[in-house]
Amino acid sequence: MGGRLDSTNIITPLVSAITSIGIDHTQYLGNTLEDIAKEKGGIIKPNIPVVLGEGIEKQSVFEEIALTNNSLVYTATQNNNQPFSSLKGDFQKNNVATALTVIDLIQETFSTITPTSISKGLLSIKTNTGLRGRWETLQYSPKVIADIGHNVHMQLHKQ
Repeated sequence: MGGRLDSTNIITPLVSAITSIGIDHTQYLGNTLEDIAKEKGGIIKPNIPVVLGEGIEKQSVFEEIALTNNSLVYTATQNNNQPFSSLKGDFQKNNVATALTVIDLIQETFSTITPTSISKGLLSIKTNTGLRGRWETLQYSPKVIADIGHNVHMQLHKQ
């Protein structure tokens, strides 16, 4: 959770990615989108590129942190030709766009990542990872659908 104090900070990645931010986990991250962006921006490492999800809030905060770290900033954008994901929800289109931008940046290091392997991987996320509960129909009578991913970002305190 967060960024600055996130457990992922124990590694030096090839690329960092921030998909979105919202008013959430305020007891740890702060009460404003700017404070939360500053905390989330803690994953931006010196000289490591960062990918920001399309339409991310407070992009200027991330750009400032990246500039301080001499890190290039890339913004993910959706397109009509991007492959589909087996995960449901409109927000997954943005997550896929972010992942594809990251893949573009690491393609030189991992040249075995092909368009076919990307499509197959995105269509098999649940099978490949064991991820369950993302708009998953658990039973049909009565119909029970589980979505354990996250809560909707609070909009009441948005600045």
